[in-house]
Amino acid sequence: MASYKALHDHVREFLEIHDFMVDGNLLFAELYTEFHCFKDYSTTSFQPLKKGDVIIMTNWVPYNMENEKMKRIRIAHFRMHDPKEAKF
Repeated sequence: MASYKALHDHVREFLEIHDFMVDGNLLFAELYTEFHCFKDYSTTSFQPLKKGDVIIMTNWVPYNMENEKMKRIRIAHFRMHDPKEAKF
């Protein structure tokens, strides 16, 4: 939670869910994500961001669920998109 809070203190994140599958306590989603940076942020998992930067990517994300809450999240980066393709 702390890493998501820190990220959202610096960027607005927009998500589109494409493919989505559920099998018991495992969820899997293909996510199109845009990050719009409104404050410089040097500590990200993908690259340092400057105010005004737009990062767009498609990722595959499996979620392990426990008691209807996310216990573990893994992100596999699939594709980076041109920032000029931003939808949001």
